Amino acid sequence: MRHLRSTAIAVFAVFLLSVVTPIPAWCEEPPSAPAAAGWIAGQLAANNDVVATDGATDWGQTIDALFALASAGVAGDQITATADKIFASGEAFIGATSNKETMWPAIAKMILATQVSGLDAGGFPVPGGTRDLIAELRSVLNADGSFGADGIDNIFNHPLAMLALARTDEGVPAQAVTWMIDQQCADTTSVDYGSFGWAECMMADIDSTAMATQALAASGVLATPGSPLSAAKTWLLSQQQADGGFESWGATNTNSTGLAAQTLADSHPSVVTKAQEFIGGLQVTCAVVLDNSPLVDGDVGAIGYDLEAFDTITSQGMSGQRAQAMRTTTQAILGLGGADFFHLTSLGALATTPTATCGQPPNTAEPTTPPTSGPSNAPADPPPAAAPTSPPAGPVAPVAPGAPTYSAPTGGTTSSSGALAVAGLLLIVGVTALGWRLRCCV
Repeated sequence: MRHLRSTAIAVFAVFLLSVVTPIPAWCEEPPSAPAAAGWIAGQLAANNDVVATDGATDWGQTIDALFALASAGVAGDQITATADKIFASGEAFIGATSNKETMWPAIAKMILATQVSGLDAGGFPVPGGTRDLIAELRSVLNADGSFGADGIDNIFNHPLAMLALARTDEGVPAQAVTWMIDQQCADTTSVDYGSFGWAECMMADIDSTAMATQALAASGVLATPGSPLSAAKTWLLSQQQADGGFESWGATNTNSTGLAAQTLADSHPSVVTKAQEFIGGLQVTCAVVLDNSPLVDGDVGAIGYDLEAFDTITSQGMSGQRAQAMRTTTQAILGLGGADFFHLTSLGALATTPTATCGQPPNTAEPTTPPTSGPSNAPADPPPAAAPTSPPAGPVAPVAPGAPTYSAPTGGTTSSSGALAVAGLLLIVGVTALGWRLRCCV
């Protein structure tokens, strides 16, 4: 009797050790900027280091991809290759000098790309010589603080020009800052007070407010109570949804969430953590790939625009969704821990590109009762957690833990119903717990 009881306890102890072994990181897979960067870099490498739209090089998106890789601080070799292509693009994106009054938004974005990658916007190579893009941008600043031809400045492009000039020795001209502040909703009775939109206090926009907030901060505007910067941040904070995401144009999406989280990272870590969990819930992980999905290891890291887009990717595969996923992932990644645009740099980025090797699910023994069904392709609410720490350079392949094996007890009597009941109860508890543990990897 005593021997049987001791054996039952020993069996349960071994089983309990198996159950409480920490769940592999492969199962948990927090939001991963390196994984997203690895996917972006893979798309660039497969297309001559640039992004193509409808078969033609898309220089605007290629610059976005450069920003994304710099934000993650990895794929330095790919950053160099892509930056070289951007720097050698001539006037394909920025247009001729004679068109600078209308092409200044592209010029501003190109300046920022050279600043992030450590190249010289003051000596930008073009056919027949070089151009000083910074001087050109300053030359199209109007007396009222707007840029370029009458009527073409707007709340999204203006902050881009401010950010580019903020990174120069001369800084942002005061009239450009004033123009930006004048576009802000200043009606304290409006629910959109502090926002930046497309029609005064109407059509408030998350993306534009995030960009304007970053530009004001980069220009030296302080977030003192009642200041334009403080009001903009307060409005942004009010727009976070219960699931952690931010909504624009009728959909809670990872694009706007990425920009908002990047903007608020310096002052509101708990808000950013929730935003990162939302983004991570729409990111392709090894668990998603192995969950009867048409996706493959090379798709790990891509981020869906919203739940509908994510469901389409996971049910139909990446074919037909790659262009949207590229546009989405390059912006969503900005919210996963990288610097804002004023501080963004590729200097110091790890040279290597993260790659995913998902492998197979852990080799576990069949439980005596069927495990609960695995997760659907829809992202589950992620568990509460502290702000994510820097994940490894790519998802980690699982280590098959195996299942413990047991020998039949020797000696003693097997006729004690009480001891058998205890052993059986312990075994049921153990199997139930093991079944719970397996669910994350089904």
